[in-house]
Amino acid sequence: MSPTQQRQCLLRVRRKFLVSERRACKGLGLPRSSMRYRQRVRSDEPALRQRMVELARRRPRFGYRQIARLLQQEGFGVNFKRVYRLWRTEGLKVPKKTKKRRAIGSGGHACHRLRAERINHVWCWDFIFDPTAKGQTLKYLSVLDEHTRRYITLESSLCDIIPKASRPSIRGLRFYAAGL
Repeated sequence: MSPTQQRQCLLRVRRKFLVSERRACKGLGLPRSSMRYRQRVRSDEPALRQRMVELARRRPRFGYRQIARLLQQEGFGVNFKRVYRLWRTEGLKVPKKTKKRRAIGSGGHACHRLRAERINHVWCWDFIFDPTAKGQTLKYLSVLDEHTRRYITLESSLCDIIPKASRPSIRGLRFYAAGL
């Protein structure tokens, strides 16, 4: 609970139970000194707030520390803590950078950002390398239909470590999604 809320709570308790400030503070476990505190508003505060908001609008990528430096250069006697407190009370924030996105399907035949709308509309492919127990490497080519998430084809072969003449022929299985 903030000190202002504590003071309001104390006032309600005093009015409801008709007790002194000392007894209400003791009952609520609050210090009397903070209940008597009155916030002082500085005379330069409205001008400082106005100038801070102007600088923040003119330079939207600047945070409160850079705005504090600009205010100090202009002759305002402020530190970072005071500017940060005013920054929060004014509700100022540095806007998040938005990532530039390309249009979906731009670039003629580019399909890297297309969304699959039907079967066989968008396919994706990938190469997978897998070592065998003998130290050879198997290479797989997988082609996947984006809409159904089923394999169109899965081709496998040994990499070109072994000459093609002496390499055994390993053919992969073919699955066609047209009938699904």
